[in-house]
Amino acid sequence: MAERIEAGMFEPRENPLCNWCDFQTVCPVFRHRYERDDAPRIAEVVDEWIALKREDRERWRRMEELARTIKAYAEEHGFKRLFGSDAAIQLVERLETAPDPEAVRRLLEPLGLYESVLAVDPKRLHELIQGRVLPPPVEDALLCSREDVRRTTALYLREPARARR
Repeated sequence: MAERIEAGMFEPRENPLCNWCDFQTVCPVFRHRYERDDAPRIAEVVDEWIALKREDRERWRRMEELARTIKAYAEEHGFKRLFGSDAAIQLVERLETAPDPEAVRRLLEPLGLYESVLAVDPKRLHELIQGRVLPPPVEDALLCSREDVRRTTALYLREPARARR
């Protein structure tokens, strides 16, 4: 762990023990809680974002509920378009397909092209590393082998823990 921190490869992972940690004042996950005086207006911006995110969640839930009703009605009556008072909803069915791995192998291996379509699945590799089943040197080597492909920052609403009954 210390080697990862020194190499700048430490990404903090929030867990139940964080509430008892003595390093929250320097931790990127909690540090803002202790440095709020530097930017007092940011708390207002954060509060507004949280309020809008909560509204979006409620709106999304309602839209999903309405969509289920609309889809059921359209399917029951064989409609592909439903009209409201000033606009319409077009129902478009999409079929998602995936290649059959055995068929791909059977077709491409004789041509010497099968290896060219194989790729590392980043999600499965991440799960393997997180599962802590690899020997530590292999885990460290895999973590060091990562290359930056794209960097994005997402915002997630962290609701306060609710009291359990």
